[in-house]
Amino acid sequence: MAKFKPFHEFQKPLMGFTPEAFLDYVETALPKDHLCRVVKEVVFSLDTEATEAKYSFLGQRTYHQKLLLSVLFCGYATGVRSSRKLAKRCLRE
Repeated sequence: MAKFKPFHEFQKPLMGFTPEAFLDYVETALPKDHLCRVVKEVVFSLDTEATEAKYSFLGQRTYHQKLLLSVLFCGYATGVRSSRKLAKRCLRE
């Protein structure tokens, strides 16, 4: 069993994408000057293997660290720090 939920769990059109294929999709779906492109480059260049190894296989799977970091970085970059507001923006945008 995997430790993390797939990136595409609630997005029907993206079913079957691997994280790498999802990132390729993002490249085609977002404008060249979009903030998410910069955040994606920064977050996915970070080495998070040490903390990923500490996650247990027991219990319910969690969202991947890099996905959560991306949401947090985008929120801070746009001045949104409330978890509820971040959740709304993730669903809307």
